[in-house]
Amino acid sequence: MMDMLQSKGIPSFVAYGSIIGEVLAPLLLIFGFRTKIGALIIVINMVTAILLVHPNDLFSLSATGGWTVELPALFLFSALALVFSGAGKYAASTSSKWD
Repeated sequence: MMDMLQSKGIPSFVAYGSIIGEVLAPLLLIFGFRTKIGALIIVINMVTAILLVHPNDLFSLSATGGWTVELPALFLFSALALVFSGAGKYAASTSSKWD
């Protein structure tokens, strides 16, 4: 991951952000704690992943006829919905506007 980022001119320490976006943020969603923050981190992570890994696939179809970036887009738009709606009654805490 660090080599790919360096080849695109991005500092290699940014790769540690993927750990936060792929491990910590989903844990926040699973436990329902600060759901909007976790979902926002996932949105940033997925936008970065789509732009770095799939920039040429945005307007193409796979061999089976589906959108090539269908799975990353599913994660992106699901997390975006949680940013706006929050966890609701499933939140572990409701004391903050970030739940």
